[in-house]
Amino acid sequence: MFALDPHARDRVLSALRTLPLNTLFVQSVLCDHVDGRIYADDAREPRALYAVHPYGMALLWGEPGRKGWHAWLRDHLVATERAAEWLQVHPEPWSAVVESILADRFDGDDGALRCTRVNFAFDRDAYLRARATVAAALDRATIVPTDAAMFARIEGGVVPQRFWRDAAQFVAHGGGFSALADGEVAATAFCSFRHGAQLELGIETVPRRRGQGHARLAACRLIDDCLDRGLEPVWACRLENTSSFELARKLGFVPARHLPYYRLPSRPSAPAR
Repeated sequence: MFALDPHARDRVLSALRTLPLNTLFVQSVLCDHVDGRIYADDAREPRALYAVHPYGMALLWGEPGRKGWHAWLRDHLVATERAAEWLQVHPEPWSAVVESILADRFDGDDGALRCTRVNFAFDRDAYLRARATVAAALDRATIVPTDAAMFARIEGGVVPQRFWRDAAQFVAHGGGFSALADGEVAATAFCSFRHGAQLELGIETVPRRRGQGHARLAACRLIDDCLDRGLEPVWACRLENTSSFELARKLGFVPARHLPYYRLPSRPSAPAR
């Protein structure tokens, strides 16, 4: 497969921004905000594309009938060494292609998984009503900007260092807010991607602080900041991630689109003989 030339990248970016689904993580790779991977069926006139963000999210997009592309895709999904990926596809016919390739790999503890990715729409009025119910808690809480010193210390899986190259880039182009408890970070709501007027939220709560409301308060502070700056807050998660799904709804986000989503297990390199 091929690397995209600069003009092709611009065309792909323009096309991605018109799709009826959240593609901010792919835009971050195409804009070279992070060190992801892009595979295409043609360097100059791509009609099919596979993009992987370093966090592990991937998008398969383009024309399903492209010659030679299915062979590459099959090799990538079942034979090539790679880390685990979370794959979404567009348009819908790609789902049948992926299902066919992975047909005998959905069984077993270490096999592929069928999931659903939910894209939410932000309802400002619903958010303001929800915010009013926690206004007193927000006033009492200690919530501070997430700074460079916190960047590498936040515990969990959805953390800033998995979405930004380093602390300096995060502070300059991302940012977020952390709720403190006993002087330590309890939860962080941060910018995982920002393109144009859209900012996608990433949320993480320190395991021992879960269920105490810290994530909701930190998210409110980040959403307030988005609204002050004229940015649209964006939320997406797996339907199966009930904590994220329910938190989104509590914050005024409305499920808008359900998409096929596949967890692809890692494929280690073959052992030397």
